[in-house]
Parts: sequence; C-alpha cells; structure tokens
Amino acid sequence: MKRKTILLLIALMILVLGLASLTSAQSVPSVAYTVQPGDTLSKIARQYCTTWEEIYQYNQGIIGDDPSVLEPGTVIYIIPRCGTTPVQPSGVYDRGPRLYANGTVQGNVYTAAKGDTLYSIGQRFGVPYQVIAEVNNITKLDAGDKIIIPGLQSTQTAPYVVITSPWSGATVSRSALPVYGVGGNLFEGNVVVRVTDSTGLVLGEQYTVLQGPNVGTGGSGSWSTQFYNLNVAPGTTGTILAFSPNAGPTASYSVPVIFQ
Repeated sequence: MKRKTILLLIALMILVLGLASLTSAQSVPSVAYTVQPGDTLSKIARQYCTTWEEIYQYNQGIIGDDPSVLEPGTVIYIIPRCGTTPVQPSGVYDRGPRLYANGTVQGNVYTAAKGDTLYSIGQRFGVPYQVIAEVNNITKLDAGDKIIIPGLQSTQTAPYVVITSPWSGATVSRSALPVYGVGGNLFEGNVVVRVTDSTGLVLGEQYTVLQGPNVGTGGSGSWSTQFYNLNVAPGTTGTILAFSPNAGPTASYSVPVIFQ
C-alpha cells in the first residue's frame, strides 16, 4: 500500500513539473515575421535564437508539408529564445494580431477569427484569459463570436509604440531590414523608425503609420517599414528606434541589433 502511495506521489510531482514547464513556455509571447526572399527556417531561427524545427512545428499549418519551401510575404509566428525580453508597456490595450488571436476589435468588442483561443486573446490585450471567460460566460470560441474585453477602451490614456520584430539583440540584414511593431493613441497614427550605428550615426529613417480601425483618432494598430542597403560594416552593433512625433516618453521604443 505504501509503495502505491509513493508511486502516486511521484506521478503527481511529474505532472506538476510538466504543467509548470508548459506554462513557462506559453508565457513567452510570439512575434510575427514576414518571410523575405531567400529566407530559410534555419536563417530565421538564428535571428531569434531558436531552432528551425520549433518554428516549423509552430507554423506547420501555415508553411505546409515541406519546411524547405517558404513563400516570400508569408506571415509566420516565432517564439524568441534570445533571453532578452523587451519590457512591454503594461495595461489593457491591443498589442496587435498574433497566432490564435488574429481577430478584429471595435471599441471593447473583439470578433474572434478561426482558431483563436482565449489564452492568446488574453495575451494580445493584457487581460487574464480567465477574466475574459468569466465576463463573457464562455469556455470556448468559434469564428465570428463577439466578446467583451474588460478594461479595453477605444482610445488609450497614454500613447505607446512597441517594436515587435526584430527582437532585442537580433542579427539583421544590412541589405534588407524589415521592422514591425504596434502602437496606439498616436496623433494621426504617425510613427518614425530610425536606424543608427553604435556611435549614434543615423543610417536611415522612415515614416510610417498605424494600420487598423480608428488609428487616426487614438485607436491601436500595427505598423511596418523596411530599410535597404544600410551603409554599415558587417558585425557592427546598432539600434533601431521607433517613436511618435509630438508624443510623450512612452511613445518610443528601441532595440539593439547586430548588422550582417
């Protein structure tokens, strides 16, 4: 009888450790990446300190049966493993579409897309998924379902800009450098993205705007831009800075990178 009790306790400990490991893995947010000409899963994996197998497993439904075939322009999702996690602004706001939270939002009402989960929606808006489930009295979602995101406002109390890709410390291409991010409550949705080397010399600057509903009147959305043929030596460190003109200190964000 004692032997059975000991075996049961061991099994319970293994289960608890497994669940803790799974929770830890899921707590790392994924980032969106747009496949560029010449990309391979191995090349992308090196940029995000992960493996091509993990990226493929996470995106098999998007990529297809052959991991060696990547179509330029395809958006895949990656869990960065570089160990340096940018500090995200806290609070309830739309951090932008992501895997399993790719629906649309109007005011504080979210319309679910196919495959959405409450967990990922909670990550997108900064609200525990248990709270979303309780407020809406639901346990699962179907495409087209409309749910309330508690605490979400159509406009935010403070402007913000976040770079979601490339990740902090990533190795980036000098010939073609795409930059992606999210933001909200920005005047006319304007975002400026600037690339500098380690001395502060400006290598390039691009203007872009948020994309999404109501971004011109304070809503949240996503933005993107791309730099070409940056005049910098391979192995040089630098910084990508995104900011909104005429906005407060929260409306800026920078990540260190290495040019290749």
